[in-house]
Amino acid sequence: MQWPSLQISPRLLMIWDEVLGESLTNRVDPLSLRPDGVLEVMTRTPEAEDELQQRAPSLVEAIQTRLGPNAPVTAITSRGLSDIDVLVTGCPHYDDQAAVETVLLETWHDSLAVHGARPVTFLHTGETIVDRVTSGWAAQYISSELDLELKEPDLAATSMAATTIRPRANDVANGRDARAIRDETLIARAPDYCLAFLTDPDNPTRLATLAATAGIPTRTYTA
Repeated sequence: MQWPSLQISPRLLMIWDEVLGESLTNRVDPLSLRPDGVLEVMTRTPEAEDELQQRAPSLVEAIQTRLGPNAPVTAITSRGLSDIDVLVTGCPHYDDQAAVETVLLETWHDSLAVHGARPVTFLHTGETIVDRVTSGWAAQYISSELDLELKEPDLAATSMAATTIRPRANDVANGRDARAIRDETLIARAPDYCLAFLTDPDNPTRLATLAATAGIPTRTYTA
């Protein structure tokens, strides 16, 4: 999922799932609202793309009905299929670099087999050995890594085969809650999968626990 542009009204985001309905919830992500009122979105599956094209006029009508006569949305257009998001998390002492690289490569190949040639984005916090291995591995296939502050998480779709995103905990703005807010923001992005590298399966990382609670398919690997 792409984080929505800061141009999108919070009121619109609050009713977004209700407007989409069960068949499109978590399958269509709002990106930005153009000055002419066109809402740009990305879809997660070819089926969602087809349904969006068919339902776009009725979705606009539903938005206008809920937000009133001054609703900013006049049309909805799709930029196409979104990236496949893979959340990577590891405990501090997991240090099997070869195992991590093997899992990342297998995950990438699995994504190509299931989802076709869609870009894969690996999300991590940049704090552990696993995170650094993930960055190094992805650097073999991409030209750069995106290093972002959470205060402006406005991401554009990438055409790269694989990339990594490492949101930094904004300690100045959020104090002691910075890491919790960062982790919750990563989960709110609704990754497609989570890869958890643990030395003790009975002691998962905070991100792995949040992912499982959110219903994100999680694969656990132990040293």
